[in-house]
Amino acid sequence: MLERFSKKGDDFDIVSEDKLRVVVRDIFQEVGLPFEDAIIATDVLVTADLRGVETHGVSNLLRSYVQRLRDGSINARPEWKIVNETATTANIDADRGHGIVICPKAMDIAIEKARSTGVGMVTVGNVRHMGMAAYYPMMALPHDMIGVAMTSSPPTVVPTFASIPRFGTNPIAV
Repeated sequence: MLERFSKKGDDFDIVSEDKLRVVVRDIFQEVGLPFEDAIIATDVLVTADLRGVETHGVSNLLRSYVQRLRDGSINARPEWKIVNETATTANIDADRGHGIVICPKAMDIAIEKARSTGVGMVTVGNVRHMGMAAYYPMMALPHDMIGVAMTSSPPTVVPTFASIPRFGTNPIAV
């Protein structure tokens, strides 16, 4: 476990979920996310914490996201668009938008397509970090659907007996 998540004894504060959501939403708005997008981004981060995935929650990622929104490497107000679409598929150009904002919208599109045709698949390119991959398949559950989310990542994993990273983590969530 990362050192910043290890607290000894009484050396921690308990913050209610509602208060945490308000603070995180306000921080996202302060660095340029529109109100509705700030709510979506907040839900992805807080949900990760509530599920025990601290690596993808508020304490671990908010600081990085704020920095990347400030320096422009994440576009706070992307003009994302669907560049190709069929009855069952769509391909989105996210205009360097935040994955924790664009990917829930992409999953909503996939759910609507699946409701109409039985299957919906949406790909997203030119997007930044998507957060906890499990968030997106969970969106399908209330619709009595199965969701899948996956992404690729740059090489960060060193193979056995090697010294140079050659594999990405490439998460898949169902």
